[in-house]
Amino acid sequence: MRVIYLKNPTALPKSDYSFTLEELSNYSSIDEAREALITSKIESLLREGISEWDKWLKRTINISFDQVAPDWPTMREIFIRRNMLVHTKGEITERYLTERRRAGGNVEALSVGQTLAPSVRYVQESLQRLIALEVLLVFKVGSRIEKQLKDAAAEWLVGKLDFLVSREMWQSVCLIVDSFDGIGHKRDVELSVKINGWLGHKNHDDTDGVSSCGCWRTSRHTEPRREGTRQLVMMTPELLRGRRGRM
Repeated sequence: MRVIYLKNPTALPKSDYSFTLEELSNYSSIDEAREALITSKIESLLREGISEWDKWLKRTINISFDQVAPDWPTMREIFIRRNMLVHTKGEITERYLTERRRAGGNVEALSVGQTLAPSVRYVQESLQRLIALEVLLVFKVGSRIEKQLKDAAAEWLVGKLDFLVSREMWQSVCLIVDSFDGIGHKRDVELSVKINGWLGHKNHDDTDGVSSCGCWRTSRHTEPRREGTRQLVMMTPELLRGRRGRM
């Protein structure tokens, strides 16, 4: 949020730039006063709900959550359930039922006032979805703000994918890769993302996309698998160039 405010001065409406003389006397410079205003706006926004965050993103940087997350209704349900757990001790509200229907969930066995305790599986899957949302949001906002650093942002995303692969967080990997737009990025970055995607779907969905590649058939230790991934990324451009040369 702070980066958006600093990089996009218009993110703060002119009506927000109002200080009394007494308030201004507390600051040594205009920059210090602006920093205090930004901090105040961030704190106020964080107290709002996910809908207000979405509106703020659209207004300040023209990005919405449904553009970031491939399954935003499911992500949104996580936020609504969190609020339900905090504010009603897990008692189902009409708003929660509405959000769950919107996410494609079954609500036939649920009713307002009923207590809904999250299962261990739900918590684990929600954690991975939220991690994916964080990575995608930082990547897409960063790419939008600093367009000249688009490749650096993509390389940062690959680093995050490598970390998630090392932790075998396959659902996070799949969500990130499936939302990645490789257009305009360097080829080695695109290949790294695709290879991590193959790993993710192989382990999460049990698909057979790259079963013929020996680097997938390793022990549960992730370092050999990661080394195989790095080697394949380095080899693929040369193999492609060699193939084009023979055509």
